[in-house]
Amino acid sequence: MIVFVPENHGHGHYFRSLHIARALNEHGCQDIAFLLDTFENITPAYPTIEGEGLKAAEKIVVDSNNAEFVKFVVKQSRGQDVIWINDLNDPCDIAAVTTIAPFASNNVDENVFSGLDYFVVSKSEKRKKVTEVKNIGISFGSLDDTNNLFFTLFRLQESGLLGKYTYHVLIGKNFKFKHFIDEVFEDSVDYGKIMFHESDFESIYDYLAFCDVLISCCNCTALE
Repeated sequence: MIVFVPENHGHGHYFRSLHIARALNEHGCQDIAFLLDTFENITPAYPTIEGEGLKAAEKIVVDSNNAEFVKFVVKQSRGQDVIWINDLNDPCDIAAVTTIAPFASNNVDENVFSGLDYFVVSKSEKRKKVTEVKNIGISFGSLDDTNNLFFTLFRLQESGLLGKYTYHVLIGKNFKFKHFIDEVFEDSVDYGKIMFHESDFESIYDYLAFCDVLISCCNCTALE
């Protein structure tokens, strides 16, 4: 399994691919090609999947929201199973492709599987019973392009809740708003109760172990 994760992808895309690889491996599939495009500019990604390498794979998993990129991959394959994972509300139907679209509003085709049942998450026995909330986790994906983290912290402060709990905030190495958040809250006496963690845990459950409650959005972390 070889996966290249562009800078504008979060680690959730990689771990989602990893879980699928392990599941396919348990069913006897040994050679799996995983492809993640760059979303914004996919043209440079094309040459990396040309040649015989892609045709040698038993299965191909494409994590992308770009239908044209998926069509290109299908043309480069030799007709083996192609699985397309995307976050589109209504993905288009592409021949010879099985689609996993967790946010699809309806099944547009018999090969399109929608709903939370088709999110692939890892298995873990790290569960805990919460009787008192002391630690709250906040995670909006490793990139959080719309800076949901800032608005959440602002509302918590405005509501008088920022100093009441210890907050464990999960961010990625390429999260671009950290300096802005530090600057806005630097004079707050409650800012010291916020612990920032970069997304370098071996398992998402190692992060969730800090948390009694998680504030998140509809992403892989929340579903884990």
